[in-house]
Amino acid sequence: MYDVVRRLIGAMLAMCIVAGAAYSIKIEVTGGSVGPEPIMILHTGDNEQGGHEVVAIILNDLVQSGLFVDVGSQCKVCKADLAKLSKQSAVSGNPHLMQLKQDGARYLALVRVTGIMKTIKATLIDVTTGKILLDSVGTELKDREAAHDIADKIYKRITNEDGYFNTQIVYVETVPGVATSMRRTKVVVIDQDGDRRKEVTDGLALSLTPRYGWTDRHTIVYVLIDDRERTPAMRVAQAYTLNLKMKSRKRLIGDRMLAALQSKNQGAPVQMSYAPRLSPDGRSAVLAVAIRGTSAIYAIDIGGDKITQITQHGCIDTSPSFSNDGKFIVFTSNRHGTEAIYRARPDGSDVVRLSGGEGKYSQPAWSPRGDLIAFTKQHKGTFFIGVMKTDGTGERLIASGGYVVEAPSWVANGRYVVYTEAMRGGKSRIVMIDITGRHKRYIDTYGDASSPSCSPPFTGA
Repeated sequence: MYDVVRRLIGAMLAMCIVAGAAYSIKIEVTGGSVGPEPIMILHTGDNEQGGHEVVAIILNDLVQSGLFVDVGSQCKVCKADLAKLSKQSAVSGNPHLMQLKQDGARYLALVRVTGIMKTIKATLIDVTTGKILLDSVGTELKDREAAHDIADKIYKRITNEDGYFNTQIVYVETVPGVATSMRRTKVVVIDQDGDRRKEVTDGLALSLTPRYGWTDRHTIVYVLIDDRERTPAMRVAQAYTLNLKMKSRKRLIGDRMLAALQSKNQGAPVQMSYAPRLSPDGRSAVLAVAIRGTSAIYAIDIGGDKITQITQHGCIDTSPSFSNDGKFIVFTSNRHGTEAIYRARPDGSDVVRLSGGEGKYSQPAWSPRGDLIAFTKQHKGTFFIGVMKTDGTGERLIASGGYVVEAPSWVANGRYVVYTEAMRGGKSRIVMIDITGRHKRYIDTYGDASSPSCSPPFTGA
């Protein structure tokens, strides 16, 4: 039994290779023939320093999405003339727009940052038609959030998809200078563009697989292995909720639940709880619980003492994820020999195998749009990140590379996936890629970074 539990812990650790801090970003377009939309962004307000900062943030957001390219430096038209454009003058035939079109621009965004408090407004013009697409769109948010909000609005108006720029990424980073046998990690939060890094755990224990919920930006679930605990039972992997603002944590499976599980299993103790994810309404969580060397999927009533068993012990069921409407759960299981992805109702009924290709499938994650499931696949010694439809059809592999790629998690708008890419020698980094597999970017970090998860959009609360 000990060997089985050890393999379980090894599999759990492999889900999160451990992390570092992120600041700079670079873009890599991988394949495809559809080019990015050329856009020029110009500041027209009286706050020059604030304006340049805001424009830089908006431009970086749009360019790093892979769907836009900055053409401001190559445009010959006088920026002072463009700054004078008004709703009345921005019409088809305007000579300044005609010149801008000849210079290769498709869209022009006029951003006005005024006053010390940085009141921000923006107007978006279709250079080809001269039409106003967004008219003096403002925001109540401050500083960087305001710039990201403007970028989100421009992105949505042009692509007809929700933006994701006003979001954050939580991940884990390795604490340097600690022996491998005593490895420590900390939970870190950054803006999606790599700015404003903040540590939310102390790095004195091993933190793994942090995951945001669907709507709550301030709460995550994660796994903690703390060898400083007083008893052996408390030193095993345990799932927690963590309030990012208060930096307070709470075990998902409390003492009363542990006692109930042990009684139900004829005195066999819970060996560990891991791979937690929150429900869409944030009121419950699903996770894997190991007992007698096997693991099953359970649902936890957060804030209460109710625990519900969804699958049965006897194999290794792990990595559960709710559907976006809460009606299904997908998970990994080796119940038929090879690791595969299954779907079930939250009460454990209607179990269906989804993955049907060759190789091992694991770590499924249901898209916020409800249309796709992301997963990790291992086949003939190579790891892939893929997506499939929610009925298991339409499998597409969108990423590979490095030594291992794994742990996919969705960006809030459902167009992008973040995951871990591990290199030989132990270094790992965070990657974001769109669902076509064409647009890929690395989030550079100080050290090893892994197991990323994206927050819901920021609303000012």
